[in-house]
Amino acid sequence: MIKIIYDEEQAPEEGLAALFERAAGLAAEREGIGSLDCEVSLFFADTCEMRQMNLEYRGIDAPTDVLSFPMQDNGDGSVVGTAIRQKGDVPCVCNKTQGTSPFCLIAAPTMLGDIVICREIAEGQAAEYGHSEEREIAFLFTHGLLHLLGYDHQTVEEPSHDNTKEPSPCVITNTKEPSPCVMRAAEKEIMEGMGL
Repeated sequence: MIKIIYDEEQAPEEGLAALFERAAGLAAEREGIGSLDCEVSLFFADTCEMRQMNLEYRGIDAPTDVLSFPMQDNGDGSVVGTAIRQKGDVPCVCNKTQGTSPFCLIAAPTMLGDIVICREIAEGQAAEYGHSEEREIAFLFTHGLLHLLGYDHQTVEEPSHDNTKEPSPCVITNTKEPSPCVMRAAEKEIMEGMGL
């Protein structure tokens, strides 16, 4: 289960919160981590704040639609979500076993990280792609969550997520390697699972 934590002042409207919960549930189910207690924090920022964060953390002096900040890494540059997603040995933090175990019962929820979404940019993208702002924000949340679960696209050009452009052909050779094709497929499956 992936619990979503909101700042009280930024809690989304009920319908949007339900979409976030559904996306988190589908992602957990898809990744086989539904029995683990995980958490993500979700924040909303304006265009100016997103530009500042994008410059500070990615070196890009422009606003962006969504940023993800993994809470921890595995010591090898990958995020905690990668170990969970790959269903390998997850560090045991419950003090009931030593070392690592894929069967460890984690006593405290695993904080995957933070997701920050710019609603202003989402609104513009929704109009550009011809769908609702709610659908766009749900997509951005899904995209950010997948990053926290260890997905990456490692491309300069972001993959298109609208329904009007045909994506480039994908050949997936190793699903554990960062790939825009693997991430795009996960996003599509989750969005379709929500009926969006």
